[in-house]
Amino acid sequence: MNIDVHNLRTFISLSEEGSFTSSGKSLRKSQSAISLQIAGLERQFGLRLIDRSTRPVKLTEAGHVFLQFSI
Repeated sequence: MNIDVHNLRTFISLSEEGSFTSSGKSLRKSQSAISLQIAGLERQFGLRLIDRSTRPVKLTEAGHVFLQFSI
């Protein structure tokens, strides 16, 4: 299974920033681009990685495990 390095950087940034908008600013991408990349990762693994219902966004349990292997 191939994982795009840009998607990993986006996921790590989002986990640190806690916001799609802030992550987009730091990576110089739009909020929607960040959202699409995260949705692509979630689709690729069949797991919900981000809990979007909280502000700031939080990692799910699967997201925390994924983050450990991403760094």
